[in-house]
Amino acid sequence: MLVGLQPAPAPGDAAEFRDCGALRAEYQHLFAEAISAEVELLSATRRRLCPDLEPPREGGANLRGPDQELDIGGLLACRQQAERAVQAASPLLFTAQGGFRFFTPSGASQARAAQRLLAQLEQQGCSRDSF
Repeated sequence: MLVGLQPAPAPGDAAEFRDCGALRAEYQHLFAEAISAEVELLSATRRRLCPDLEPPREGGANLRGPDQELDIGGLLACRQQAERAVQAASPLLFTAQGGFRFFTPSGASQARAAQRLLAQLEQQGCSRDSF
């Protein structure tokens, strides 16, 4: 009795068949890097638009006085302003599943690669938990 056997990949597919765990880890790494590129673009834009609203940095210079409270409402409004500025100044390069939009070339490239890995995970029947 044969238990737990999976069909062997076709001769040309052997190099493309990879472990679900390795694919999942690579997908998560690529997508995290892609998102980081977008977050940095938005953060840099926000810092440029509203330098006086910057929260204190660990070990760094603080533009606010020690007795000033963090202006959460101002930061949220500035973030929205930064999002509009990025969208107006940068072409949309890629939209990933789930609607996350990419404006940086590196973020878009990594997100596309992650999307291909996601398709491969689904093709190979890997479980959707953890990706």
